[in-house]
Amino acid sequence: MKQTGMSQLLSRSVFSAILVLMLSGSCSEPIEFNFESEEDVLVVDGFITNQFKQHLIRLSFTSSKVDNIPIPNPARFARVELHNDQGEVFVLQNGGNGNYLTPAMFAEEGRSYQLRVEVNGKVYISEFEELPKAGPTPELEIAINDQDFRNIQQGSLIINRRGASIHAVIDKTATSNKNNVHYQWFVSDCRDFSNTPGLSSRICSVFGDITREPQLYLHRDPYIAGSVDLNYSYELTWIPKPLEGNVSGTLVVEIDQFIISQKAFEYWSDINETIVSRGTLFSPAVTRIFGNIKEESTGHLTLGFFGVYGEASTWRRIRLGGF
Repeated sequence: MKQTGMSQLLSRSVFSAILVLMLSGSCSEPIEFNFESEEDVLVVDGFITNQFKQHLIRLSFTSSKVDNIPIPNPARFARVELHNDQGEVFVLQNGGNGNYLTPAMFAEEGRSYQLRVEVNGKVYISEFEELPKAGPTPELEIAINDQDFRNIQQGSLIINRRGASIHAVIDKTATSNKNNVHYQWFVSDCRDFSNTPGLSSRICSVFGDITREPQLYLHRDPYIAGSVDLNYSYELTWIPKPLEGNVSGTLVVEIDQFIISQKAFEYWSDINETIVSRGTLFSPAVTRIFGNIKEESTGHLTLGFFGVYGEASTWRRIRLGGF
């Protein structure tokens, strides 16, 4: 079984997504976050997973401007802690440029976690979050078709171009069969000029670099009572083969897979829907998009979302020769 429709797609970083929302022109009312536009508004982007490693939380403010346009302004001097429901506290290390790293740890099943940020004399806390109740996290399985020809518009012409379609294989047998399962993928691409196919470390910078961001894809795999559990492939992206002589190096695509909560799925879906539909006369009314971070003393929401996700134990690298 194959689903060919493109999954929901948006930039991974809440920084760029929120800035688009702040600047988007529309006939409807702006999204309400309970802050004044001239204030330093905190933006939180990050999550922990069930994999044992250091996890990244990124903090920024929205007030920095170039030509009156807000740009990310890293929060470089925050104190960031992770609390669990058993009273344990993990202090995050300041990695510079608004990046904060947990000690090597993992999210335990049945435990809930809260992010606490102290910066500029204010304290921000997230809601307590726990691992999604979807059973074991499926391993990442990818299917590739590098002979996928499609009609695309090039100027005023429709041209049949060869490309590579990349699909995630949804394993219906790996997760609990009585829950909807919410998937998230990070897809990052870059060019490798070293011709080292056996390289085990990442070469496409995915985490910790605010200037280079992967694409984020979302998919809800529904539970249907009485249905037969069959695996199927779900298209993430299609990459057209470049015209001869236009590029050099080997195209490398790196993919990570996560199982996220329904709350996180709805949050990012709402942002995506608002970005896609903004600015037209018949656009739907912009709804309030609330994350799960608030200022402790006032209860006012700030921007962003702290998540606790299931993560596939391995990431995948695809090398597309001739692309």
